[in-house]
Amino acid sequence: MKTINLIKSLGLLCLASPFVLVKASNECESFLKIFEDKSSLCTCEVNDQGKINYLNVNDMDLTESDINKMMSYDTITELVYVLNMDSDHKHPGYGKFPLFSKLKNLKSLIIEYNDYYDEKNGLITIPKNNLEGLSKLETLIFDGIKINQDCIDIISTFTNLKSLVLAKNTNGYHDSKGIFPINLVKALDGQVKNLTIGLESKTVNLKKMSGLKECHIHYERMPTTNLADVNLTLPESNNFNSLKLDVNTYEDGPITLNVDLTKFKNLKSLDLNEIKITKDVISKISKLTNLNELEFGYYTFDASLLDQLKTLKNLTSM
Repeated sequence: MKTINLIKSLGLLCLASPFVLVKASNECESFLKIFEDKSSLCTCEVNDQGKINYLNVNDMDLTESDINKMMSYDTITELVYVLNMDSDHKHPGYGKFPLFSKLKNLKSLIIEYNDYYDEKNGLITIPKNNLEGLSKLETLIFDGIKINQDCIDIISTFTNLKSLVLAKNTNGYHDSKGIFPINLVKALDGQVKNLTIGLESKTVNLKKMSGLKECHIHYERMPTTNLADVNLTLPESNNFNSLKLDVNTYEDGPITLNVDLTKFKNLKSLDLNEIKITKDVISKISKLTNLNELEFGYYTFDASLLDQLKTLKNLTSM
């Protein structure tokens, strides 16, 4: 998904840059002095009034004092914050996420946690009070953050949220244990337009998310998880137009998808990765006459089945 690629691109940008970027002579000049003797990196931008409105921070050694100064710029509307641990799972500075709740004007927040040497899962829990009161938030992206009930509760209060991404990091997976489908879906009914989640759950019911336009679900099949088939319920909305489903394989082969695709007449983009492509699945897809894009990932299936897709006159990519 494009949003996930954005996270990685931003992270790589910070890691690859040998210097700090400054858009103009303004508040950024003063703020970026923090990074002059640090390994941490930052991109800073300002609005028309010369006030900081965008930060992309790669935190490798920032202190509590550095963090407090950053959180004092309440004109920030977009923030990317990456917290990195070293090979000993330690951080030479503050080593915690800031109180993002101080930035009341935030509209977009991307939070990423990196502990590449953590053999267990590489995930971290973010305190509830770090996010409280962000009433203007429209986009929220978690990468490497463990999703627990506190997390669900606070996300449920973001009444302006339009795009939500709960992504796995390089080494870990979310441990949602069914919390996400039960509570968050109900709270965000009709609100979220774009949703990306990683789940171990076999059954996912998103029917009540009536405002959903785009959905990407990554099924996390762990070595100890028997995930041979999944049951998915989606909103039967005229606005729902993009669906992507993929599965991490662990060499167990593709899974069977139990969902009636024919209910989504306005679907324009469909991407099925490591999903069993059977005659029945192809038959249902052939009825989605508004499809523009169709992808089947790396799964091998009988090519003769594709003859049924001649009904898809609007298909431009496959």
